[in-house]
Amino acid sequence: MSSPYNAEPPRYPTPPYPGQAPYPPMGGTPYGAYPPPPMGYLPPEAWPAVQQDPRNPPVLANPGQRLGGHALDFLFVFLGAVLVGIVFLLIGRVTGRPGSAPESGALLVCHLVVMLAWVVLYDPVQTVLWGRTLGKRCAGTRAVPLTSPTERLGFGQALGRWLLHLVMTFIPFLGLLNALWLLWDRPYYQCLHDKAVQTAVIRQRG
Repeated sequence: MSSPYNAEPPRYPTPPYPGQAPYPPMGGTPYGAYPPPPMGYLPPEAWPAVQQDPRNPPVLANPGQRLGGHALDFLFVFLGAVLVGIVFLLIGRVTGRPGSAPESGALLVCHLVVMLAWVVLYDPVQTVLWGRTLGKRCAGTRAVPLTSPTERLGFGQALGRWLLHLVMTFIPFLGLLNALWLLWDRPYYQCLHDKAVQTAVIRQRG
């Protein structure tokens, strides 16, 4: 049984030239009314880019790709935080002196600031620069604005999306609900943090 995410993209009628009469209805679908797309494709009326190039519409990432990307991103965040801790531990051992409490306190503050910056900026910086994070790159997906899937997320939208994801993850039951919401959400297969900032996750072509 073939996956609905591997279905052929829907074909939509080409608009008439200026001054040309509208095409007559074909197969019971009047001109201007798109037939429903196969599962895994986004409704064209919500995607201007689909109307411009209906032969190559964006394809939604499947649940396995999305959950895999989430897991990998949190693994990379954890590994990065551990690496930051090791670096500051080594710095403390090299520069530390007996009775240097102020220096130790300053080093701890720097450690916390760098750690916080890594956790908070991990996703939005990569999304703005390259369109996707390390986890999404491995999973073959990317997050896009709901109404313009050919563009990258802006920094504010990417930051809000990531912070909501982080906060929900550490709230009992809400983190699990957020991750599983895409299994029954239609038509965009969004998680709750996607809905809050109007984003979707699609397959990365190429």
